[in-house]
Amino acid sequence: YIRGILLTGGGDISDKYLKEPLHKMASGIFEERDTFEISILKNAYLNKIPTLAICRGAQIMNIAFGGTINQHIEGHLQKENRSVATHSIKINKNSKFYNIINKDNIRVNSIHHQVINNIANKFDFIAHSEDNYIEGIELINEDIFFLGVQWHPESLNDENSKKIFETFLKRVYNLKK
Repeated sequence: YIRGILLTGGGDISDKYLKEPLHKMASGIFEERDTFEISILKNAYLNKIPTLAICRGAQIMNIAFGGTINQHIEGHLQKENRSVATHSIKINKNSKFYNIINKDNIRVNSIHHQVINNIANKFDFIAHSEDNYIEGIELINEDIFFLGVQWHPESLNDENSKKIFETFLKRVYNLKK
């Protein structure tokens, strides 16, 4: 059986799920992937399967549960290598994510032009950027690891990224601290 789900980054999301026309900068759309991932997310939620969603994954997580995205923003597609943290995010102290990181601010990379806009019900933000964009979401009021981050922790070789993946794996394997 499936013990955990990891959704990765990728192309933009189909207008079928956006409830608005595509932005002129939209690219890499694969509607079948959107449909498949939304189905996976809903089943993971129903079956309490730990889920970590990265970048596009966080956006589709939000959409799957009724949220929206901003289809294009400027200034979040870094020129530096993706292994370089280029900006700070402020962590929501009331989030479960704060208990993973135990810091008010962390540095992350930024390789996207779309972001979460209106957060889906049952979710709350975990952090926001210096220019006030949502940098991640988590399921609230339920005992399930269901986390979406806008940055790419898999590309950062830092303590914070390790904590994210360690926490995810502990939940996948139902391990204690």
